[in-house]
Amino acid sequence: MTEARDHVPAYYYDDPNTAAVLMALDRAGERFLAAVEDHLRQLDVRTATWGLPLWESRYGIKPNMAADYDGRRSTVMARMRSAGTTTVAMIQNLAASYSNGEVDVIEYPDQFRIEIKFVNTVGTPSNIEDLTAELRACLPAHLEWGYIITYVMWSQLNTKTWDELSGRTWVEVKESM
Repeated sequence: MTEARDHVPAYYYDDPNTAAVLMALDRAGERFLAAVEDHLRQLDVRTATWGLPLWESRYGIKPNMAADYDGRRSTVMARMRSAGTTTVAMIQNLAASYSNGEVDVIEYPDQFRIEIKFVNTVGTPSNIEDLTAELRACLPAHLEWGYIITYVMWSQLNTKTWDELSGRTWVEVKESM
């Protein structure tokens, strides 16, 4: 933003009263621009903060004020992605938005079943409960489904010593490498 000083002759700044008014106008302009930028951020669900309840309302989501912004944004984006006909691509897109990683959907059409595999995520994705709720809302009732979750296997720990792993819980060891 340009300052008022850039638009008026320099001699105006010789008068302390005029200089004070021009500086106040500069500060007001900066606050106005910050407010406009903040409002523009609310128009994109990926950057919304105080505008998230509006997004959640638009997609029929009950706001969870205890959840962090990222979790709430993921829920809205998942609902946006799950609109329309349920397809493998839609399920992959939905699951990927919650796991922040690649997802494969394995179909068993003769069994009316699918498996959702988290490809490059080790351990249970942090917001699996939210993903489960979204899948229940969008998948046909007759379709059985489950998750395939990858954990660290004992054979993968051959290179580690007990001392290297001693400061971690078993859950931390099996969900990260």
